[in-house]
Amino acid sequence: MARPEFCFMHIWLPLWEEATYVHFLCQSGVSPRFSPVPVLQHLEIVAGKARVKDGKAAIDSNAIDSSLILNVLDHENGPAKGLPYQVHYLGPPVPPCEDARLATIRALDKMAVDKPEEDPEIASILRLCTSMFQAPVALVALFDAKRVYVSGSEGGVIPCGDFPWRWTLCAWSLAYNHAQILVIPDTLQDARFRENAKVTGFPGVRFYCGAPLIASNGHRLGTLCFADVAPRPGFDAASCSVMNNLSELVVRHLEKDIALKLKQRDNDVLKATYGQLQRTLDCFDHCVVLVDTSVEGWRVLHTNSAWAKLTGVERSEVLGKPLCEVFEGAAGAKVPNAELEKAAGRCFDFQVTSAKLRLSSPLGNPKGGFVLTFRPASREGMDESVVPIGIPAFLRPVPDADGGHGGEAAANSSARRFYFMSVDLAGKALQSRASSVLSAATSTWSAGGSEIVEGLELGHLLGKGSFGSVYYGTWLGTPVAVKVMDTDVRSALARGGSGAAEAILGQQLRHPNVVATLKWVARKVDRPNATTSIMASYDTDIMSRTKNAMTPNPKKALPATEGVADGAAADGTAAAAAGPDSSACAAGAADGADGQGAWPVINFDAQLHQLEEAPATATSNTVSTDWPALQPSAGANTQGGKVSCAAALVRGSEAVNSIVGTARTRISEDAGSGSNMIQTWILLEFCDKGCLQEAIDRGWLRTERSALQGGPNLAAVLATAREVASALAYLHAANVVHGDLSGWNVMLCSSGTAAAEGGRGFVAKVADFGLSRTLEIRSKMQTANYGTLSHMPPELVLHGTVSRAVDVYSFGVLLWQMYTGSRPWAGLTHSQIIMLIGSGEARLVFPPNTPRSYEALMRSCTDRDPDQRPPFTEVVKSLEEMSEALKMQGWLD
Repeated sequence: MARPEFCFMHIWLPLWEEATYVHFLCQSGVSPRFSPVPVLQHLEIVAGKARVKDGKAAIDSNAIDSSLILNVLDHENGPAKGLPYQVHYLGPPVPPCEDARLATIRALDKMAVDKPEEDPEIASILRLCTSMFQAPVALVALFDAKRVYVSGSEGGVIPCGDFPWRWTLCAWSLAYNHAQILVIPDTLQDARFRENAKVTGFPGVRFYCGAPLIASNGHRLGTLCFADVAPRPGFDAASCSVMNNLSELVVRHLEKDIALKLKQRDNDVLKATYGQLQRTLDCFDHCVVLVDTSVEGWRVLHTNSAWAKLTGVERSEVLGKPLCEVFEGAAGAKVPNAELEKAAGRCFDFQVTSAKLRLSSPLGNPKGGFVLTFRPASREGMDESVVPIGIPAFLRPVPDADGGHGGEAAANSSARRFYFMSVDLAGKALQSRASSVLSAATSTWSAGGSEIVEGLELGHLLGKGSFGSVYYGTWLGTPVAVKVMDTDVRSALARGGSGAAEAILGQQLRHPNVVATLKWVARKVDRPNATTSIMASYDTDIMSRTKNAMTPNPKKALPATEGVADGAAADGTAAAAAGPDSSACAAGAADGADGQGAWPVINFDAQLHQLEEAPATATSNTVSTDWPALQPSAGANTQGGKVSCAAALVRGSEAVNSIVGTARTRISEDAGSGSNMIQTWILLEFCDKGCLQEAIDRGWLRTERSALQGGPNLAAVLATAREVASALAYLHAANVVHGDLSGWNVMLCSSGTAAAEGGRGFVAKVADFGLSRTLEIRSKMQTANYGTLSHMPPELVLHGTVSRAVDVYSFGVLLWQMYTGSRPWAGLTHSQIIMLIGSGEARLVFPPNTPRSYEALMRSCTDRDPDQRPPFTEVVKSLEEMSEALKMQGWLD
C-alpha cells in the first residue's frame, strides 16, 4: 500500500488540502479564523497571486505575510494546545528563562537606537573574524524579545539594526540547554534552515558558525557569527574554539561599562539583575593580544583596549607588526626564539617572564618586566576568566599528521597558528596553567596530557552544566568523553547518596544501547572548580568484591577494576558519551559460566574518611577504577543475557543502598567537620553524532531534511524508538529508573551494524544517570528533584512520585518528538508547562494520517494514570510488531 503523503503546513497548500488542515486545527482545539475559500483569497492578496503547480492552485510560503501566519497558526496558543512548533513560520522558540535573560540584555543598553554607530572595538574583532576564517560576512547580533538586533556587521551584506526573527539563524543558539556554539556545515542539510529566506534568497547562506555571547551571569546576550555562501563540511572543533575565544572578547567589551557600575557598592539594582558573576571583574582590564605564529616573527593581529593603558603604546603602533619588534626576553633574548617556535608548532601553552618593550613608551618598562602567557586560540580559554562554551560532538576533532587524535591534533588545523598572549606586570599575572616558563628561552611544557588519568589526552569542551563539564579526549588512543565534576561528597550523601549511588550504578551497566563507562578517578580538591593544586588519583586497594552478598568488604583488597564514579546530578552535560556496542550479558558471566559472578563494589565510606584525613596535595590519595574485561556468555542468547545482567544489577543496587546508608551514618557522627570537595573524572564512550534532540532538530529522522517537504522517516523513527525502549527495559528489569529520559540524554553513535537501519547512520544509546533511582522492593518513591520538565509526568511534577511509569511517560513524549520533528511545548515558560501538566490539559497532537498503532502506543505511554502505562517489555514488543505490520502495509518503503 502506498504511503499517504502529508506534511503539516506543506510548502505547497493545494485547495483540496485546505479542508484537511482546517479540520486538523479544529480537532486540535485551535479555531481557524477563516474558512478554506477565504483563506486562499487572503493568501492571494498577501502573496500577490495564487500559483498553479501540477494542475492545482498553490501558494508560495516564502511570500506569506507574517501577520497571516499568526492568524492561521495561532502561535501564541498553538504550542500550549500540543501542536508541533512550526520553525519555518515562527523562527526559533524562546527559552523558558526569557524574562531573566531579557533583563540582562537590556541592562547593557545597547539596542536603544535604530541604527547603531560603529564601535571600533567590535569592528576590529569582526574584521579579524572575516580575515581569519576567509568569510564574506561577520556580525554581532543581540537578542531582545523576539527581536534580533545587529549591532555590528562586516562585509556589507547584513545591515545593522533590526533583523526579522523568523529568518534568524543566530537566535537558534538559544535553543540549547547550555551554552554551545552553533555550527551549520550545510544549511541545505538542516531542516531548520533549508527553506530559510536568507538561504533560498539573498545572500544565499550555506554555512553558518555562531558563538554565543555569554554574560557574566550566564545568560546569552547574542552571538558573534560568520557565514559563507559555500558549505564547509570539514569545519572542526579547533576553529570553534577560536570563535569562542573571540566571542569572549566581544562580551568583555560589551560589559565593560557594566563592570564599572558593579564595582560601585550602591548599585543594588544592577547587582540584583546580574546576580553571581562567572567572570572576575579584574578580567575586563586584562590585556589580551592575538598573534599569528605562522608568520615569521609572529605578527600581531589584534590587541584589546587594555593594551594602551598597560604599555603606554597606542594599538595602531603594534597592529600588523612582528612580535619580535614589540617585545624581547630577558637579557635581550629574541621573542620568539627557536624554543618558542617549537612549542607553538606543537600547540603547547608557555610563558615568558621578564619581557621588555622594544617600542618607546612614556610609561617605560616596569620593574621586573612583563609576563607574557601564550595559549593556543584553538583551545578552550584564553585565560582563567573565560566563561566556557561547548562544541558540538558531531564536529570532527582535528587529526594529526598521521590522521590520529593525539594531544597534538590541533597543530594541523588552520586555526592552530593563532595564539592569545596575555600581557601582565610581573607578580600580577593571572593564574597560568604552565608548569614551567621561558625566561630567556629555557623550557616548554605540554598542555595536552593529563596527570589525573594515565594515557588520557584532554581536548576541547563539549558541554558544561550546573554540576560538571564534559570534554573530548583520547585515552590510550581511543576517543572518549571525559566528565569532570566537583562535588561535596558529604552534602551529596546527606541529601540522598546520589554521588555514591550513581558511581556504583554506572559501573554495572552493560547494554548495547546504554552508554558505557570505561574508567573513573576521584581526587580531593582544596576548593570548588579548582584548576590547579589538586591531588592526584587515589589508590585502588580499597576496592573489594564479594561473590554473592554484594556488600562492602574493605579488608579484602583486589586489583583495580574498571567502573564509574559520578557524583553529579543530571545536568545535560553528557552530550558526547557513547561508543562501541558490547554484549548485554557479558559482564554478568565474568566470574564463571553460570553467569552469577558478583560486580565490583566500592566502599565509599572508607574512601570518604581517607580523603578527609589526607592533605589536598598528597599523591597517594586517589581512587581509580577500571572496567572489568567483558566475557561472552557461553551459549546464551540476547534475551537470556539481559536477564542474567539484570539479576546482577539487582544485587548491585542492594550494595548501593548498603554503602550509602553506612556513609550517611558516619556523616551524622562526624557532623560539623566541614565540607569535603571531591573532583571526579569519568571516562565514557564517545558519541560522534551528538544527541537525539539535535538529530530531531536537524531533520535526521525525516524523509527529507526539510521543515516543509517530506515527512517522518518511519523506519528510522521505529529503529531509534526500539533501541531506546530496549535500554529502558534492561534498566527496569534491574529495578533502575532513569528519571530524566529526554532527547538530550539519548546519545547517537555512528558505530554498530544497526546504524544502517532506516538510513539513519547512527545507533541510539541512553546516557546520564544523575537522577536515576533504584527500586528494589518498593514500586515507587518520593523525590524533590525531576529532570527535563517537558518530558515529566503529572505524578512527578505535582507529587514527586518516582516509578518505572515516569520513564514510560517520558518515552511517550519522545515518540511524539521523533514523529513530528518538533519540541514539546516549545516557547512556553516553565510555569506554563507546569500548569498544563498539572491541569491535565497537556495533550500532544499528531498530524493527520499518523499510523494508528504508533499514536495509540504514544497515548498509552502518556496516560495520566501511571498504572495504565505499559511496561517497557510490552513497548519493545509493540514496536517490533508495529515495524512488521507497517512494512507489510508499505509505510516503511
